[in-house]
Amino acid sequence: GCTVLWAVAWFLVARDTPDQNKWISKEELNYIKSNIQFDTSKRTAVVPWCQIATNPAFLAILVAHFCVNCVLYALVTSIPIFMKTVLKYDIKSNGALSSLPFACQIHQIPKECGGKPADIMFVLDSSASISFKDFQKEINFTQNLIKIFDIGSDKTRVGLVTFSTTVVPVLRVGEFETKVDILEKTNGIQFQGGNTNTAEALSYIRQKGFKATESKDRPKIAIILTDGQSNDVVRTITEAAKTKTDGITVFVIGIGSQVDEQELEAIATKPLSHYMLKIGNFDALDSIKDELAIKACEVVPVTPAPPTEPMMNDDEVLYGEGTCSPAKPMSIAYAVDTSSIGAENAYFVMVLINRIASRLRMDKQQISLSVLTSSCGLQSQDGGLIDHVHDQKSLQNSLDTMTSASFQSILRDMRQKIQSDKGIKVGFIFLSRPLSKEEFHKSELESRRAKFKKIHIFVVGIGSRLDESQAIGLTVEKNHYMHTDSYDTLYELEGPILYRICKLN
Repeated sequence: GCTVLWAVAWFLVARDTPDQNKWISKEELNYIKSNIQFDTSKRTAVVPWCQIATNPAFLAILVAHFCVNCVLYALVTSIPIFMKTVLKYDIKSNGALSSLPFACQIHQIPKECGGKPADIMFVLDSSASISFKDFQKEINFTQNLIKIFDIGSDKTRVGLVTFSTTVVPVLRVGEFETKVDILEKTNGIQFQGGNTNTAEALSYIRQKGFKATESKDRPKIAIILTDGQSNDVVRTITEAAKTKTDGITVFVIGIGSQVDEQELEAIATKPLSHYMLKIGNFDALDSIKDELAIKACEVVPVTPAPPTEPMMNDDEVLYGEGTCSPAKPMSIAYAVDTSSIGAENAYFVMVLINRIASRLRMDKQQISLSVLTSSCGLQSQDGGLIDHVHDQKSLQNSLDTMTSASFQSILRDMRQKIQSDKGIKVGFIFLSRPLSKEEFHKSELESRRAKFKKIHIFVVGIGSRLDESQAIGLTVEKNHYMHTDSYDTLYELEGPILYRICKLN
């Protein structure tokens, strides 16, 4: 800016001869002419442009200015982004002066993880939605990350799989102990094409990917790259929950505009701001390389949840992974108002139902399960109800099967579905919005009819929008009401719901 102002002033004020300069008085002009000899015939000075352009000093100045501008551009763009995403500096809450300690950390980007032991599994999307060129960019990104880590049997060990319709193992964790061997192995990865079976990839890394090298002292890290929604979202969310329960830290990188953000959130470890990354295209992968390397190096081992034991222990059921069995045969019906909560939130409900079902011991008692939804919600191809499921496998395979009903009739349908069944009858309602007076009146009437038919009605309240007095009014007993802050935290009710089911008699 100052250079431009100086140039403008120069062209406005400077003249070729004293005669042309109006700022010089006659006395000054006479003095100049009497003391300095000059030829006024040569009014215009000849500028040696060629000599200037080829002068080494001039070229050095150009190079220096270019470098200075590049540094200034980095200061204005890249460094603020790095400070926000990697160093977690927030100018709104911290202020400008407090950025100095954060800025001093910029030089601390590690070339390696300092010899810390870790097992890292790269999971690369190789589905048909990705071009071969973009798949190569995934591989290049993975290789560049591997170059950062300190590879060795007692340091960082890496593995790699690709997934499309099926999972293709490329490199077992710890198979090679040098970067040269690992990079050579990753050079020959084949592009697959096919569907985006993210659930199968998660299942593989949980059951096989880390099993051969499992150690309590080594963090297990999965880095998943994908550019689209999986072909089975419900199973993907379920497998993601199991993966994280097993102590695997999951980073997920969503690439492009076709990714399902809710699905990414379900896959990634919490907090999402640390473990979920979204970029616009495959060319942007290199821009997050250092950030991801730093975050991966900071991961500490996670203790897996205790294995499921065939026993009824209150603490394990409430706070762990313990299983339980109802005292008598039981019929359970879940009512999910998908028309108001949307498909994305309904998936979180389905994951919860799936998890509860997996912890019910069906070898002891006959258990049937029904799931009803309101209109515009999740539906399967056959549109029927889950009905009279008596074993674990068939129950898991049937959880996607639903029917459609209006909200006003969903409680009635639930009551009619299980009122004639033998044994204990249980109904669960998921509610996240206030009901109109008419809706509440009809729902309360159905709740009374259910109580008359000896059906235990539980209400799960979600969020802050609902009227808790209405929710409690729909229950048979006041302690049959449970609440959570959001659908993201719905999993926290898994133990309490299971505990209440198994305590009924």
